[in-house]
Amino acid sequence: MQEKEIKILLFEAGQKDCAIKILKEKIISLQSEQQCLYSLQSICRDGMPKSNAKKDETANKTVKLLEMEQVINEMLLKLKKWIIEQNKIELLLSQTLSEEEYRFVKLRYFDRKSFRYISKELFCSRSTCYAIQQRILKKLKAVL
Repeated sequence: MQEKEIKILLFEAGQKDCAIKILKEKIISLQSEQQCLYSLQSICRDGMPKSNAKKDETANKTVKLLEMEQVINEMLLKLKKWIIEQNKIELLLSQTLSEEEYRFVKLRYFDRKSFRYISKELFCSRSTCYAIQQRILKKLKAVL
């Protein structure tokens, strides 16, 4: 694997990390909305409308709830898959890289920080940051 491909892989891992956070927020929001619909008490927990509710309104809410439940389940499956992939990448990085190199990867590829910012965080010069990056790419190239 070439250095450019490894950099792309690391940036994609960072994007996936961000996407996981966003997806978690969406799921929580949908689950909250779902609970609000249940709290209207026009729909039973089993998804069946209550007999004393307005039929059209209850039917619409029931359909919406069923659709939401399907969307939430699909999102949860996607989230689970992404987390598994992310954990594999994190494990590979933690086993392959030193603590400083791992921190560099987190800052550079996951948090999208500049070399100037990273050099301040790691208490080193920017040229040292470039050297750390080259060392990381070399290590990952050997593993991948």
